Amino acid sequence: LMIKDSEIRHHQRILEDAERIWGRSGRSGRIRLERRANMVIEYCKLQPGMRVLEIGCGTGSLSERLVPTGVMLTATDILPEFLEITAQKCAGHRIETKIVDAETLAGLNDDSFEAVVGLSVLHHLHLKDVLASIHRVLPCSGENSTDRDKEASISSE
Repeated sequence: LMIKDSEIRHHQRILEDAERIWGRSGRSGRIRLERRANMVIEYCKLQPGMRVLEIGCGTGSLSERLVPTGVMLTATDILPEFLEITAQKCAGHRIETKIVDAETLAGLNDDSFEAVVGLSVLHHLHLKDVLASIHRVLPCSGENSTDRDKEASISSE
């Protein structure tokens, strides 16, 4: 709990200048962000109607690049102010914003998303906990899919 409180306080302090601090406000930062977003879109094979969970959405930099694909995006963070910014950036698209602890994904149903994405968020989290939670919300898809297959694909990402 102390770590999460510390994260919340840190992000509240940088709120007004987050994009610059994260290196996304300059030309090279924007190019890097576009490349990363395109990699996520291609790697996850995002298509209209897919249910996608974004953990640690921050100010919505990735969110606003994903929603034009037509996905049904659930963008999550622990800071309500970030969710407000994200909702504004993505207005007019299929997006839901929620305060959610990425390590537990409490309040999100099992097998409820087809893809889970995030940008520069894992270093803030206990990896074992978040991967277990991601595993819980992703269904096994296809006849040949097994839990072991799903674990391998999560672990390799």
